[in-house]
Amino acid sequence: MKQSFSLSSLFAVAVFCFIISLVFFSADPTLSSPYRFEVKIASPVSGHVRVYFDSGNGFSSAQSVQQAVQAGAELQRYRFVLPFGSYRGLRVEPIDAHVTTVLTAARIVTKHNFVIRNFLPSDFSATLSGQIERTPVSLKLKAAPGVSHSTFDLSFPKEVVLKPSGLLRDGAWRCCLV
Repeated sequence: MKQSFSLSSLFAVAVFCFIISLVFFSADPTLSSPYRFEVKIASPVSGHVRVYFDSGNGFSSAQSVQQAVQAGAELQRYRFVLPFGSYRGLRVEPIDAHVTTVLTAARIVTKHNFVIRNFLPSDFSATLSGQIERTPVSLKLKAAPGVSHSTFDLSFPKEVVLKPSGLLRDGAWRCCLV
């Protein structure tokens, strides 16, 4: 009977499986996480928006992400990667300028647009000195002169847990076992 696999071909398959596993088990959880916090923003000036994560220790710059916001009257969608973990809340720190900013359509989604959770304007609490106008679908913030930052906080009544799906985690091993 003829041997179907040589030792060198088995070794090559093992190395291939190891490399595929590394792709699925990245050391950086933000690179492998499929979860996103999505919000639509309109601002008359360019600036930055930062989203902070509260995983039980409060909000800090170390647990936050930032994106540049383009000026314009039209709402534009922005997505922020949410690392795997448990969240008690999120904080949105809009445009770092003294202008009127509109936020709407806040939600947590996967990178393939599967909705995990939608947020209403009434779900946000504001920490600011300025004027806030709530409609059923949007928040309009007019920052007061001299205020460096205003924030909108989302506190979750129940902890939101974002974890790897079994399909992604087990996919690498299934590839190696076939």
